[in-house]
Amino acid sequence: MKRDRPRTLHRIGRGARVEGTVRFSGRLEVEGRVQGTILAEDVRSSAVRVSASGQVDGAIEAAVVHVAGTVNGPIRASKRLVVQSGARLNGDLLYRDLQLEYGALVTGSLKSLDSDEVGLKLVAVGRK
Repeated sequence: MKRDRPRTLHRIGRGARVEGTVRFSGRLEVEGRVQGTILAEDVRSSAVRVSASGQVDGAIEAAVVHVAGTVNGPIRASKRLVVQSGARLNGDLLYRDLQLEYGALVTGSLKSLDSDEVGLKLVAVGRK
């Protein structure tokens, strides 16, 4: 079965630094640093990946968000949020589906988009 995956790939390469709002459609790979907001034009079929070398100082909003690097700001993933081992997140997380791997460090609140309940306040996950 074919997965619905955005075809267009945009990349902010290792060593690159972008300041301001980044708007994109399709997929965005962040290997460098973004100081500002990342906004998907279509929050139903977009994907952002912050690689282990990547850092975002600002908000991220997309359908699918994968984080292996560092994010300092809130994340809103309308479909799925994947936080990989070694990732560092400082901000509130809104998601429909969450995958949090052992070894990730999260400081902020977690709230499911499917829930009317108050979100979980998480200080840290994984080892120090």
